[in-house]
Amino acid sequence: MLTERIARSAHGEGISMFETIIGWNNPRMIRMMRNMGFPTSERVEPDLIRIRFPTSIDPVTIKEFQDKWVFLPDG
Repeated sequence: MLTERIARSAHGEGISMFETIIGWNNPRMIRMMRNMGFPTSERVEPDLIRIRFPTSIDPVTIKEFQDKWVFLPDG
């Protein structure tokens, strides 16, 4: 998946987190981001949703992510 390649490259350059902003009128993209294999956190705003995820899924990154971000259910 392209997102995984980009995340791996970004992690190698010292970037630890991505944030994507998606309009509510794009439910397929929201679903894809939720199901891509990275842990995600979400912040809902009136016309959009912000989805954050770490650029690596190693144990250290996951722990840092869990300590910083609130997880919301995938509903």
